[in-house]
Amino acid sequence: MTTSRTVALVHFEMPTKVESFEQGIALVTHCLDKHADGNFVSEVNAPWLEDGRQYRHLLPWNHKQ
Repeated sequence: MTTSRTVALVHFEMPTKVESFEQGIALVTHCLDKHADGNFVSEVNAPWLEDGRQYRHLLPWNHKQ
C-alpha cells in the first residue's frame, strides 16, 4: 500500500481452505480495509473489493452458528 507520503507492507494469514469463493474475497477485502483504516481504494479497477464488502457476513467471526 502506498500514498504520496508512505509505503506500507500488508501481511496477513488466510486459511488454506475457505467455505466459498465469496468468503475468500471477503477475507482479502477485510484485510485490505483493516490496513487502510477504512475502505481500501485500489489504483486499478477492482470490482471484487465491493463484492468482498457485501460478503462480510460470511467471515468466520460473523457466522451465526
